Amino acid sequence: MYWMADVENRIKKGNLVLFARNSDFLHELATLIQEQNHRALVLWAFDCADETVQDLLERYPDEKRLEAAVLAAKEWAFGKVKMPVAKRAILQAHGAAKEIASLADIALCHPVGQA
Repeated sequence: MYWMADVENRIKKGNLVLFARNSDFLHELATLIQEQNHRALVLWAFDCADETVQDLLERYPDEKRLEAAVLAAKEWAFGKVKMPVAKRAILQAHGAAKEIASLADIALCHPVGQA
C-alpha cells in the first residue's frame, strides 16, 4: 500500500483531506470522472450526498443543515434558487462538521457540502 505513506504524512500535518487531487490512489477515479458529462457527475454527487446524509441522520437526527444543503444545491441545479441561497446552506453544512466530535462523521460532512 504505497499510498498509505502519503496519507500518514497528511495526517501528521493535520490535514483533514487525506488524498491530494493528483494522488495515484485516485487516478482511476479521476480518469472515470473526466470521461463523464457534467450532468452525470452532478446526479452522482447528489446520490452520494443523499446516501451520506441519511447515514448521518441516523446518528444526528436533529441535525438538519446537511439535508438542507443538498436540497438547496438541487434547487440551484434545477434553476429554482440563485447560488447565494445555495451557498449559505452549503456553508452551514460545513459548519455542522465543526460541531461533531467523531472524525469519521466530520469526514462525511464536508463532502456533503462539496456535493
